[in-house]
Amino acid sequence: MLKALRFSRLYCSTFVFCGVLALYLCISLATATTALPTSDEAMFTIPAYYLVTEGRMINPVVEPTQPWHHGIDRYQFWQPPVLFLEIALTIKMVGFSLLTVRLPSILWGLAAVIATRRIVVVATGNAAVAVAAAALVAVDSSFLAAASNARPDMACFAAGLSGLAVYLSLRCRSLAWALGISNGLVVLGGLSHPNGIVAALVLIGVIIWLDRTRLSVGLLAIATCPYVVGALAWGLYIAQAPEVFHSQFLNSLTHVAGSKPLLGHPWLSFFAEVRQRYAPMYGLLPPYTIKNFILALPLVMYLAAGAAMFVSFARQPRTMRLLLVIAGAYIVFITFLTPQKRPYYLIYTVPWLAMITGVALYHISAMRGRWRIVALGLAGVLLTANLVREAAWIRGNGYSRDYVPAARFVLDRSRPNDVVMASREFFFAFGRECRLIDDWWYGAKTGRVADFVILERNDAEFDDVQNPMIDAVRFRPVRHNYAEAFCNARYRVYIRRGLSRANPALAGSDE
Repeated sequence: MLKALRFSRLYCSTFVFCGVLALYLCISLATATTALPTSDEAMFTIPAYYLVTEGRMINPVVEPTQPWHHGIDRYQFWQPPVLFLEIALTIKMVGFSLLTVRLPSILWGLAAVIATRRIVVVATGNAAVAVAAAALVAVDSSFLAAASNARPDMACFAAGLSGLAVYLSLRCRSLAWALGISNGLVVLGGLSHPNGIVAALVLIGVIIWLDRTRLSVGLLAIATCPYVVGALAWGLYIAQAPEVFHSQFLNSLTHVAGSKPLLGHPWLSFFAEVRQRYAPMYGLLPPYTIKNFILALPLVMYLAAGAAMFVSFARQPRTMRLLLVIAGAYIVFITFLTPQKRPYYLIYTVPWLAMITGVALYHISAMRGRWRIVALGLAGVLLTANLVREAAWIRGNGYSRDYVPAARFVLDRSRPNDVVMASREFFFAFGRECRLIDDWWYGAKTGRVADFVILERNDAEFDDVQNPMIDAVRFRPVRHNYAEAFCNARYRVYIRRGLSRANPALAGSDE
């Protein structure tokens, strides 16, 4: 009877988990088909596209106006190479489109959800709580944002998480296999993004914590082998042009976009640092409306649950304490020790908070009385808040509403030899149909002249309160040499004065 009950529970949790995976795939695919393309996605896609079509990993679109852009028309050293290769393989297999270049991130996200369930099973010994934690991760907005974006963050995070899950799953059966596979996955993540060093440090710490007495010279060699192979492979690639690597990669690492790590700052900077990291994604910026309250609700619940679990750290089982330490290491490193304050870095921190929240809600539900209803209610609120905000973003459909009309306006009026000056994400719309140039200075320094110019609405105001003197120079050519011909909620299209094939007066506006 007991065996039958256990089998029934396992079957039920497996069935529910398959539903979680299906829900994740549906939402991530919907988000990937409706979200606006970004300039970072284009920076990874353009070299991959040319690798497939010409056999060279080049970027002829971006004008090298920044130090880390030096030589990108010949080599791509500004980031590790794995994501370039993954996107190229996807283009080769299923063709070129915005959705297809986002497929690697979606699949890595699927691996991250599976790894989450396995890690929580090991930490708690309970399949139900593992499914709950995986469900919270799968529907979290920051997780889905990374899963539907052709940046390397999801690949880096998911590879590290999968490596940890493999190690925890295999270490008792075969430590050699556990060390080899887990470190191989971590290296794969590190060759996707430099933040993979966090996963490497965490895995090394876990190995020392759990199995330091079982390690031998042979096992250490197995653990080290993936790092040696990865370093040699990347080193051979760098050997093509070491001076270009130095210019691109090191300049990219030291570029901090006006931000600095927290170390050395006064304590008041602590709050500013956290706010800069999490405010844009979770609605913590004014005006403080009901919509922003809903956006902030998941993060508030994550932080409350995380604080409760860390306060009760001493009373937790050893495996759960290990999970809390790992989560704390990721959160501290990414939040305070990395210089970039971009929303896409939340993929390295928020899933851990969501994971801990799932465990905390399970502990609450295990209490007597009405606490189970409270836990179910909190879980329902959390899932609903995440799903509502994701549905709102999907319904907004910035890709079809704003991006496609602006690109279509240019395509309908352009000829094969026309030059379009726009941010590089318009490569997804133009490909080789137009000669796309991403010149941050819009010809002010290079003297380039385009037939069409596409600006975002903020840039089209021709003044940035943070950089008024720079923008006075940047946009001078646009102000003097082009006439506005099209506008919508996000973009403005300008046509070179004297170009006879388009009449600005005939252009539509959906303002």
